[in-house]
Amino acid sequence: MPGEVHGVIRRPSTFSTDRIDHNYRDPHDSGARMFLHYGELTDGTGLRRILEKVHLDDVYNLGAQLHVKVSFDMPEYTPDVVGTGTLRLLDAVRDYIGISGKQVRFRQVGSSELRFAAPPL
Repeated sequence: MPGEVHGVIRRPSTFSTDRIDHNYRDPHDSGARMFLHYGELTDGTGLRRILEKVHLDDVYNLGAQLHVKVSFDMPEYTPDVVGTGTLRLLDAVRDYIGISGKQVRFRQVGSSELRFAAPPL
């Protein structure tokens, strides 16, 4: 049986799991294997707390600024989440490895725009 999946989600003004409802079960159900934790890539202390709580083996960083307009409206927030947020998560994983002695795989997921030039407009 596959293991548990733990996800970190930002605390929005309303709780919405529309995009994951087909996978999500109430964490109080005995068969639940997916668990969501509130957190932010801008909060290294919170990330450490979550990692220590869930005893992980793998970390997949899917965090990014999803709205192009917001990235222009909030130009300092976007690199803080995408760049420095990744560094905060790596630091939290490194600290977790030091505390637990476990080997942890870190996977950084990004868009093709990071690796390949976008076609000219």
